[in-house]
Amino acid sequence: MRILVVGSGAREHALAWRLSLAGHELHAAPGNPGIARVAQCHDTGASDVEAQVALARALAVDLVVVGPEAPLALGLVDALSAQGIAAFGPTRAAAGAGVASIGRIRSKGRACLRGGTAGCRVLPPKFESLS
Repeated sequence: MRILVVGSGAREHALAWRLSLAGHELHAAPGNPGIARVAQCHDTGASDVEAQVALARALAVDLVVVGPEAPLALGLVDALSAQGIAAFGPTRAAAGAGVASIGRIRSKGRACLRGGTAGCRVLPPKFESLS
């Protein structure tokens, strides 16, 4: 199976490594030096939806695995599906909801750390011993 992994982080490295163990032909865009050990890397930005679709078509991949949140929120899976290319990842609508909730959680966490939000308690770290 010919697979394109989109992204360049640790998550994508783990995905590419695991897929390589199954003997798949792997490509990554953009990839990183670690991913390059198990896949052929292509200089295409992860968030460039049009370029990713074009690359998937040019490589005639069987599956695209999208790792980062940004291309998911930009609708990469929707664009791939519209071209008849199988993709693993949520649609733009589903990814947008996830990204929005992550943003709310981070925002609330920051407010809690500053002590400015009702209902938040910031507990000091508790150490039992130095060893």
